[in-house]
Amino acid sequence: MKRGLLALLILGTACATPVALHQKGYVGRAAFTTEIEGREPRDSVSVLPNDHAKVYYFTELRNMAGQTVTHRWTFKGKVMARIRFEVGGDRWRVFSSKKLEPQWLGQWTASVVDASGRILASDHFAYAQATRARRISKGYVPAAPASESLLGRGARGAQSLYQKMFGEN
Repeated sequence: MKRGLLALLILGTACATPVALHQKGYVGRAAFTTEIEGREPRDSVSVLPNDHAKVYYFTELRNMAGQTVTHRWTFKGKVMARIRFEVGGDRWRVFSSKKLEPQWLGQWTASVVDASGRILASDHFAYAQATRARRISKGYVPAAPASESLLGRGARGAQSLYQKMFGEN
């Protein structure tokens, strides 16, 4: 009885081991930033004003020594850049950058892709008009009429935020 219980406990523990430990490698951290300092992101960006002409995509790769990964930058469904990296260690930090034109407003995506084409991580940021982006980043949401419900205000706020970032409905 005790051996059966012990075997079940060991088997259960083995099955509960996180998947990341069994993978060939994975992305430990990823972030958009306006500056890299000492191979680390200086800040984290989710909305970038279009008076910034450059953004970086930082990734920390784990257990991928000897592999090749690519940062793939996309905008409106079009691949805008591919930057390849040879991973030199089990903990490897890399970053790529993209120069942006002020009129390239909307959602940008950067993905970490392995040599087989598998996407290991994917992140987004909004490139928005400078005045709108600053209001969004400060948490600006228009005031609600007193009669509006909390749910209604949330829906209106989300719609307002989307319109401010992308200028669309």
